Amino acid sequence: MATGMSLTLCFLTLRHKRPKARYIIWPRIDQKSCFKAMITAGFEPVVVENILEGDELRTDLEAVDRKMQELGAENILCVHSTTSCFAPRVPNRLEELATMCAKYDIPHVVNTAYGVQSSKCMHLIQQGARVGRIDAFVQSLDINFMVPVGGAIIAGFNGSFIQEISRMYPGLPHPGCAHHPAHPGGQRLQETPGRAEEGEGDSKDKSIQVKLRSFQNGACWLLLLK
Repeated sequence: MATGMSLTLCFLTLRHKRPKARYIIWPRIDQKSCFKAMITAGFEPVVVENILEGDELRTDLEAVDRKMQELGAENILCVHSTTSCFAPRVPNRLEELATMCAKYDIPHVVNTAYGVQSSKCMHLIQQGARVGRIDAFVQSLDINFMVPVGGAIIAGFNGSFIQEISRMYPGLPHPGCAHHPAHPGGQRLQETPGRAEEGEGDSKDKSIQVKLRSFQNGACWLLLLK
């Protein structure tokens, strides 16, 4: 399961929580995979154009707020934001979006496919979760960890929601997953403040731990899909 299909899995899991929802608010990024992820899950993307600030394309927060009020919170599945991207677009304003999602009680899914290697992107996610709402964030295994067959990590700050996503997956998560049944020799990530405990596992799993240790505001729950 690469990044796009992992995003689809997050959206399908949220559908059970929000059966009336039809829309996903999506600050625009010109990348096909994340767009097709919303279509494949059966939702209508509501594209919010970015605004030019200096030489950067930034999130139009006023437009996002208007869409939330126009559509109604119960009709919105989530806000689908992005960290990693190509210039001149810069990462979405995650702190402000997370605050708005908490205000209107709307889930927030972050596409951070390339972002694990960027301390700035990881800081934005951490701050967003601290001040508002981030339900899950998805990153690529092949881009960040050189896994040759692709794959993704779905992570979040709510263990029960990551478990729900795990149950939706039509197969077994990787033995290194925080919610995979304990397997001999498998690595299990424990809930501890600010870091992931190391167990017995292969080197790729340990590299994933190290990348995600930058979180300081509580446990980060992982679901590894290969």
